[in-house]
Amino acid sequence: MKIFQRIKLILFHVFKSRNTFGFGVHSPFLFHFTKFVLNERHHYYDFGKIEHLRKFLESKNELVPAQDFGTGQQQNQTIANIVHYSLSSQKTSRLLYRIISTYKFVNVLELGTSLGINTAYLASASSQVKCVTIEGNKHLAKLADSHLKYLGILNTTIVSENIDDCLSQVLQKFDTLDLVFFDANHRSTPLINYFNQCVSKINKNSIFVVDDVYWSDDMHYGWNLIKKHPAVSSSICTQRFGLLFFNNDLAKNHFHMIF
Repeated sequence: MKIFQRIKLILFHVFKSRNTFGFGVHSPFLFHFTKFVLNERHHYYDFGKIEHLRKFLESKNELVPAQDFGTGQQQNQTIANIVHYSLSSQKTSRLLYRIISTYKFVNVLELGTSLGINTAYLASASSQVKCVTIEGNKHLAKLADSHLKYLGILNTTIVSENIDDCLSQVLQKFDTLDLVFFDANHRSTPLINYFNQCVSKINKNSIFVVDDVYWSDDMHYGWNLIKKHPAVSSSICTQRFGLLFFNNDLAKNHFHMIF
């Protein structure tokens, strides 16, 4: 990742952004989503126990062997370092929780488990959630499994394989996908490949969330390409992640917002 390249992309996004409270968004669904889901800040009971675990992991200096298929990271990292630099932000994870809770989503897929903190948010949003998460690094997958068990979260299946090798098989477990969170390989070609496989399982209400859309010019290129897919009705891009909607009742629109 080139930091100046990323800063340039984010500044460009800020310049293009509309305000984030729904004004200028004419679709009733997207207005409601923007105002009451994207920008809602209610603190749910589940948040405290998950963040308590995150705080505990911030002090762990145990080394995790490198096995990263997405960023080219070849150095071993401490758990604390992963918490500080690699996990989804608290705001992003809480948004995913609100999406699942608000729309009563059941079938959830996460690409990139890491330490399982974000997975905990996905699975905690409802006891009805069927969450499958894929992590290529077997050491991280083992840690994530122990963290989820510590939190008492049992409605999650961790697939410890390279996404490239197992995604098609994992998708066979779903009749449809309500939410997919892409947070694995930060390059355009794998992102487009994963999207094209997952889009075959969408329903009218599906939402795909792509993390780190401004990671690099290449990642941003991949984001811009998939949001133009014929199945995508509308999209929202924030300074960190992008959201894709597939409801044909929505007018084709692409919004830039600050989150």
